Amino acid sequence: AVVRCDGKPDGGKFSVIDGKGSTVLSGRLDYWGEYWKKHFWTLDFSKIKEEGEYTIKADFGNNISAESKVIISREEILKAAEKTLEYFYLQRCGTEVEKWHKLCHADDGVLPDGTHFDATGGWHDCAGYDKEMYTNHLPVYVFTTIAYEADGKLKARMIEEAKWGADWVMRMTDDKGYTWCHVEPHNLPPEEFIKVWSNGTDTDNIIGTADDRKLTKNAWGPEEGVQAANMGALVKLGYLLRDEDRDYSARCIAKA
Repeated sequence: AVVRCDGKPDGGKFSVIDGKGSTVLSGRLDYWGEYWKKHFWTLDFSKIKEEGEYTIKADFGNNISAESKVIISREEILKAAEKTLEYFYLQRCGTEVEKWHKLCHADDGVLPDGTHFDATGGWHDCAGYDKEMYTNHLPVYVFTTIAYEADGKLKARMIEEAKWGADWVMRMTDDKGYTWCHVEPHNLPPEEFIKVWSNGTDTDNIIGTADDRKLTKNAWGPEEGVQAANMGALVKLGYLLRDEDRDYSARCIAKA
């Protein structure tokens, strides 16, 4: 859990209380650092394995305290996972999503030298229609991680969506090992990104026209970090599929 505070007290402690009112875990808060003029502490309650509703209390003294309810439940986690899958499916780019949008961005993308590079696929960003490699590995990694623990239809959907993202990761790495980190939203400047969300995703889907989107090697962070993160996601998915889809597994490992 993460605790945010406007000021920076000397330190604090936490306790976790179960539904019967008993303290089942306690300890000191660990200072994480300052971000956006706020101070953050962390606490780890992962030792608690029994399902149920708990109250986490953080106390810094001097009447500075906070508390929050938390539910530990496999069922609730799976519900959240299913909702996440639904959201990411709607965010798919380079394909038609029924009742959501038509075929879009099938003409991605344009390299800095003006030549075409196949950057179709992946997911639209949460606040616009650009696509970013520095976040794309996260759902691939998370869906793969949950697939290790899931079964049946949920596992199959986790793998399906993870592969959709992994396909884009592998496509966005060229034969020299460069990772093209960012597909710009209709070639707009960053301050205009979020405004494209309400404009629809209609594109002409014809390679070589004005709405073909540009690719850059650097987005918001170093390319090397993006490469490492995507490599890890591919390796984990490849290992998961090593028996049931050996060809795809081999592709993931080879690209990593």
